[in-house]
Amino acid sequence: MMELTPYIIETLQFLFWGYGLSTLIFGIFAKISHQPKDKTMQYFTSANIIASCAGILLAITLFLELIQGYDTISDTDHTFFTYRQRPFILAILLTIATSMLTLSKKLRQNWFVSLFIALVLNICVMMENIFIIWTSIFRDYLPSSWGYYQDFRISSWLTALLCGVIYFTIVVAFMRLQKTRSKSH
Repeated sequence: MMELTPYIIETLQFLFWGYGLSTLIFGIFAKISHQPKDKTMQYFTSANIIASCAGILLAITLFLELIQGYDTISDTDHTFFTYRQRPFILAILLTIATSMLTLSKKLRQNWFVSLFIALVLNICVMMENIFIIWTSIFRDYLPSSWGYYQDFRISSWLTALLCGVIYFTIVVAFMRLQKTRSKSH
């Protein structure tokens, strides 16, 4: 399981990007087109339930990574681990707290709360990347180890758009499944 954590975090990163983009786009589209209120609320409910489950998975993954880091430290790395555990504990607590926001039906159906949840979950999933960047800056400052500058390419934008479309498709499929299950009862 421990060697799967980078892949789980990377997958969740794309899922949360898609969640944030699709929630933003759907919210704007719903305001402009004056969609029925029940369809909008059903979308936000479904999207937030899926994001909440993914948030709990992120909290578990970060906790397992924190435990794995604690098991591998030596006496010389103890101060580094103490410095490293603070953002992880903060990310775990924030992820759990934002996932618990979806327990309230009123909050789960609010567009601004959905955007807040998307922002917090994206920050928490990027915590590891941010930590790696900031800790490697002071260790690797020689010009011989610098890379070449590459601008933000169009493929990054297409990846973000693709994540939004995939997440939107998952939510719509979840909504259809809920609808067919409620009709059969």
